[in-house]
Amino acid sequence: MVLAGGGGAYSIIYPSDYMVEKMVEENLLIELDLSRIEGLNQLFENYKNPVYDPQNRHSIPVSWGTTGLIYNSPKLRSQPNDWSYLWEKKQELKGQITLLNDVREVMGRFLFTLSFPETLTHVDC
Repeated sequence: MVLAGGGGAYSIIYPSDYMVEKMVEENLLIELDLSRIEGLNQLFENYKNPVYDPQNRHSIPVSWGTTGLIYNSPKLRSQPNDWSYLWEKKQELKGQITLLNDVREVMGRFLFTLSFPETLTHVDC
């Protein structure tokens, strides 16, 4: 999108860690004025000075977490207990679900599921 001519339309974007490095190499990100950003002193040490952006010159972490399944229980006939539900019920769910538009999230989870099916555990929050 940025390379397709829409770059001038954005003032803030949220690229993934690996994309920050690629975008810096292609001169698609400007250097941040860290003096104008509040709260940087509250960043955990492991988010400061990342390998893909030394000294956080072009990026600041926005979020971190785990991808999970969120569903509307009155709409589903059965409750998903793990990621395999998506593949087992693919016909029933067709046109009814949304996944993150991130190949590492979706494909990564799928490949991990194939390699380690015992990790398909249900966690109640």
